[in-house]
Amino acid sequence: MMLGNRKNRYRITGMPTVGHLLSKSMLTLAFTFSVGILLAQDVPNKNKTLLLPEFFEHRYRTDKDTIWEFKCYDSRDSLIKMDTLTNTDGIRYYSLFKSYTDSSHKYVDANGIKQFLPVSSIIARYDKMGTDKWMYIDYATNKFLYLKEYKSEILRSDNVVFAGTKNKPGYMVTFKYYRVGK
Repeated sequence: MMLGNRKNRYRITGMPTVGHLLSKSMLTLAFTFSVGILLAQDVPNKNKTLLLPEFFEHRYRTDKDTIWEFKCYDSRDSLIKMDTLTNTDGIRYYSLFKSYTDSSHKYVDANGIKQFLPVSSIIARYDKMGTDKWMYIDYATNKFLYLKEYKSEILRSDNVVFAGTKNKPGYMVTFKYYRVGK
């Protein structure tokens, strides 16, 4: 389920029940499920705001069959899911993963069918070094860089609406990104 730009309109794809075109004013919708569309004005007062560094992207990016995705971890090296994150103070580091399908190698799955080999590797990592310091590690070049965060300088923000179910109401998360530099 992705939002794609097409002449200032956004199309939801990959969902069997929803195929509407949304105007730019309705762009507060980012994630929907086949349950239906939940717009920002329908969201109860469980909204939250998360302050994140500018290098982080809460959505994955794609290029043909390659996916780049950030994953965040706590101090126990446990994966933190973005939909359950309530406070960014517990984040210890971010890892940038590159995933793709290797079409030159195959494996046999549990059903005995040959499948292309899925490959996933860490490209870069951002470690929290202190209250306002980060260390960027580039695995391709084996180099690192120390960065300083400027939380008072907000560069951009995104609104994401998580659709609800019958038992659990939906909510909206506002991601605000602050500047990080040398």
